[in-house]
Amino acid sequence: MTPSFIIFNWLNTGSDPKVGVQLFQTYINDNPLVIRILSSNPSLHLHFVRHALTVYMDSQVAKRPVQIPDPDQIQQLNEKIESLESENEELSETNEELQDQNSELEERINGKQADPVKKTPSLRKQFPFLAEPDCPNELKILAADKITAYNKVIEYYNALADCLTDQQLFSTVRNLVHWYKINHGIKKEFVHYKNKNTVLGKHDIFVEYQDLQDLKKLSALQLAELKSQVENNIRHLQKQIKKNNRPDLLIRREEKMRKYKMKLDAIIALLK
Repeated sequence: MTPSFIIFNWLNTGSDPKVGVQLFQTYINDNPLVIRILSSNPSLHLHFVRHALTVYMDSQVAKRPVQIPDPDQIQQLNEKIESLESENEELSETNEELQDQNSELEERINGKQADPVKKTPSLRKQFPFLAEPDCPNELKILAADKITAYNKVIEYYNALADCLTDQQLFSTVRNLVHWYKINHGIKKEFVHYKNKNTVLGKHDIFVEYQDLQDLKKLSALQLAELKSQVENNIRHLQKQIKKNNRPDLLIRREEKMRKYKMKLDAIIALLK
């Protein structure tokens, strides 16, 4: 039984995502990092795997009749394609920005700043509205988060060179992408407000800030009790992060820590 015949049968019997990843590993690419990414969510990457395996098939088998999907399947496929095209546009914009940041990071690593006098403008110089009285509070909060995210991008980018195993590389790349997306998401909010003087409002901070506003409805005693609870949560989370016994949960824990600290700051401000 030829590989093309096996792939042909897979395409016409439901295209099981997990089986597709196994076929991809056997006939297309067995790189452990690639396979780990595909295996993490086979259904999400099914379109990519199906396309790669279809191209691989020899022309003789490819010309055989293929089962035509029903209208509902076609509609779902079209919606998926539209979603992928939209993501592709987003990734193209992200790639351009990442290339710029990559050049800057390489200059820092090599210690060869093209122009020693030229420095990256501060956040408030890039986005002057952050210093204006009518700047939305959500954007002011995001300013601190953007600095953290940008520093994390640099940290994990530098860490790539120190990775000794595929697992370390996968974990570092995952963290790098996570913090880059956070940094990029905040920048989109800032650029939109700078250009249009209106809030884009897609960042989670706008929901989180409303939750913080609800704290104003609590009494001083309730706030004090909540403060103690949040402080305990922070201490417990700090221990987990310090142990680093679950690297796969580091991103989630750091995000929880950010929310806890923001909530604690709001509580302390209300208790003053």
